[in-house]
Amino acid sequence: MRRGNLPSRQLGATLIVALIFLSILALLGVTVAQTTQLEERMAGNTRDRDLAFQATEAALKWASTQNMTALSGGATINTAANDDAVFWNAFAWGGATQLTSAQITVNGLAAYPQIVVERRGTTNQYRVTSRGVGATSNTVVILQAEYTYP
Repeated sequence: MRRGNLPSRQLGATLIVALIFLSILALLGVTVAQTTQLEERMAGNTRDRDLAFQATEAALKWASTQNMTALSGGATINTAANDDAVFWNAFAWGGATQLTSAQITVNGLAAYPQIVVERRGTTNQYRVTSRGVGATSNTVVILQAEYTYP
C-alpha cells in the first residue's frame, strides 16, 4: 500500500476548529434561549395589562348603565386632586364600590374592579374612576370617564 502525499502524522487542526464552532453555537443557543424567555415574559405582561384594561373598561360600562346619584352617595369631585395619576394611585380604594362577577364577566382576574363615582356640584355631570387589576395584583389600570345625564 502506498501512502501517497498524506502526512505521516495528524496535527489535530480539525479538532480545534470543530471545538471553536461548537463553542460559538453553544453561546448562540444560550443567547437565543434568553431572548425567547424575555419575549415570553413581555408577552405575558402585555396580556396581563390588557386583562386589567378590559376589567376597568367593563366597570366603566357597567357604571354608565346605573343610577349615578345612588352610586355617588353624595360624593363631589375633589378639585384639589388635579386628576393626576399620583392622586389616584395613592387613593384609599378600600372604600370604593367593589364590583362582582354578577356585574362584569371578565375571567382570570386577581380581584374584581372598583369604581368611585363623584358628582360635579349640583349638576347632572358625574365622573367615574375605575381601578382594575389583572391576573396578578401588581398589574393595575386606572381609567376615568365623565357622564352627563339629562
